[in-house]
Amino acid sequence: MIILKFEKLNPASFMAHLDVMRCFNMALRRAKVKVKYSTGFNPHMLVFFSSPLAVGLESRAEYVCVDTNDSAEVVIKNLSKTLPNGIKILSAKAAVNNPNFASVLAVARYEVELDKEIDLKPILDKILSSKTFNMDFEKMVKDRGRERKEIVSKDVRDRILDLSGDGKKYNFLLLCGNLNLRADKLVECLLTEANNSQVGYKVIKTEAFMLKNKKDKLEDLWLINKLPSVLISFDEI
Repeated sequence: MIILKFEKLNPASFMAHLDVMRCFNMALRRAKVKVKYSTGFNPHMLVFFSSPLAVGLESRAEYVCVDTNDSAEVVIKNLSKTLPNGIKILSAKAAVNNPNFASVLAVARYEVELDKEIDLKPILDKILSSKTFNMDFEKMVKDRGRERKEIVSKDVRDRILDLSGDGKKYNFLLLCGNLNLRADKLVECLLTEANNSQVGYKVIKTEAFMLKNKKDKLEDLWLINKLPSVLISFDEI
């Protein structure tokens, strides 16, 4: 097996996760990478992706695992020629088993750049010093057989591990995977709090982390003062 780290930048950032999956499957075929297939009546390529990235967000830390006997060098060389603009293979390494990205990738780092300087630091400090922080989300609910949107408020403080920066550039460390908090939604919430909801911004995911000890609970990470002691970058394993 080969684990590929790739970036997903504009214009590919507007591709939905299913489109990215189809894109890689076609690119692997064109590159003539010898990918293994599942067994059964409907065999499919054994290709496994990290958790979906929200449409419109850019990333330099996406992962895909390809079950193949080809070397990492061959896969990078051939696959790089068949991928579309915005998707680029950054590195590759061999793996014994499918790492199951959805369960092991627990935390992500994001860089945020605002279109103009806004002092969000007082708001960030207030969030980090608080035990609760509510955000509003849209939820589809059924009403008399019909679906409608409803705004619900949810406490997301336990999904925020660190917030830093000032002026135009900020850094977020947030939970991802099953307890994912979308960085773009957090930015919009912060700008609304600062009475600057119309200000544009750019978010890019720069790094993904896993827990050093699988026994640690994701819900409790925000209570730990020294996060480096419990987190390890996925690139370091």
